[in-house]
Amino acid sequence: MYSKGKYALFLLALTIISPLAAFLIALRFYKSSVSQFFMLVFAYYFGSHIALGWDLTNHYLDMREYYWGRPVRDILNDPRIYFMGGDYYHVILKIIMSRFKASPAVFAGVVATIYASVFLFFFNQLKDFYNSYMPVLCGMLLLCVVCVVPYNWYNGVRFYTGFFVFAGFYMKFLKSRKWIYLLLSLVCMFFHFALIILPLAMIINRLLYKLSKTGTIIRYSLFFISCIYRVLNVDFVPLLLKYFPNLPFLKMSVTNTTIRKNVVKAMAEFRAKGNIFYLYRDYLLLFFGLLIGVVLLASRANFRSKYTVLFGMFVTLFTLANFGYADLTFNERTFKIAVLFYYCFLFVTVYNNYELLRRRRVTLIVLTLVPLTYSILTQLVEQRDYLLHIDLFLGNFFYDWHGGLTRYHGGFYHKYM
Repeated sequence: MYSKGKYALFLLALTIISPLAAFLIALRFYKSSVSQFFMLVFAYYFGSHIALGWDLTNHYLDMREYYWGRPVRDILNDPRIYFMGGDYYHVILKIIMSRFKASPAVFAGVVATIYASVFLFFFNQLKDFYNSYMPVLCGMLLLCVVCVVPYNWYNGVRFYTGFFVFAGFYMKFLKSRKWIYLLLSLVCMFFHFALIILPLAMIINRLLYKLSKTGTIIRYSLFFISCIYRVLNVDFVPLLLKYFPNLPFLKMSVTNTTIRKNVVKAMAEFRAKGNIFYLYRDYLLLFFGLLIGVVLLASRANFRSKYTVLFGMFVTLFTLANFGYADLTFNERTFKIAVLFYYCFLFVTVYNNYELLRRRRVTLIVLTLVPLTYSILTQLVEQRDYLLHIDLFLGNFFYDWHGGLTRYHGGFYHKYM
């Protein structure tokens, strides 16, 4: 056994020299709270040394334009600050960061750290399983859980950060059965209003379970209908606008029929011409996940009722994703989190039935190896320009190889300063 104090001092000293080396050691001993703290330290370092991307750039520029040097009251009364979304999280974040005129590096580092914090909050809800000895197969499935949502999606700022807030509290509820955690899960809507789909799915899922056999028939009937709806590629947004004209997340994306038709056309072209290795990533993960599920059924695995609700959430979210297939963003997000819940279900089920599955473990390892390898490689290949940069390997908080001695910014940030 090692002393937590000595281990913390060791990681602190190593972080000063090489944050990446400290992070890799922290990953090796991921169960330790000390390790997880230094993972967050590395998240800040990583965010502050990688170029701003996606929504992160827009949010930073929005903060510089409408937040810097203005009283809070004036900011909140300015309708322009809600162009980036009417959610409270990004507004509060930018108000705080604008008080000291955060540089792009600091802004990105803070966003990455917040995202890593809520992800670890979710991840630690599986601690009852991973805290003891884990066979290789269980460890692989746990890695699949980690890799379903690519790490670089923190650049989206709001949606997946809010999702992991929901998922963390929801998993905490499943463990404790304390209703306060379900109420706290509703906080996710303060991050991104579109996350209302999660409480909705949770309510639908619970009602269907309450209806027992009738609920099962309804669940899979809806799933079948949603598959037909998906094939027909019917756009659900005009229908929502007709009956719910004041939904906040529709005001920005839809202004009239012509614009919506052009958006749908652009999404169809993206699906037709986009990189298939990324477009079908989640489908590949699900396909092999379903094969693992078939092996579990054939082995007569015991599905603990406490966590079968995760499978129900998967089916419910998959159904909703199908109904929203015409909207690329809605479908991609909803389907991805459905797959994540499914892999949580697989991990818990395999862990609880490992002795029963011993004869089939080689088969299960091979089936798990494919989605695990693919989910990791797609992230590494997509981000190779940043991940292979010398700053990440040899830089630290005080020195970056691209820009020399620095207080705030990593090598990629000179163009924003």
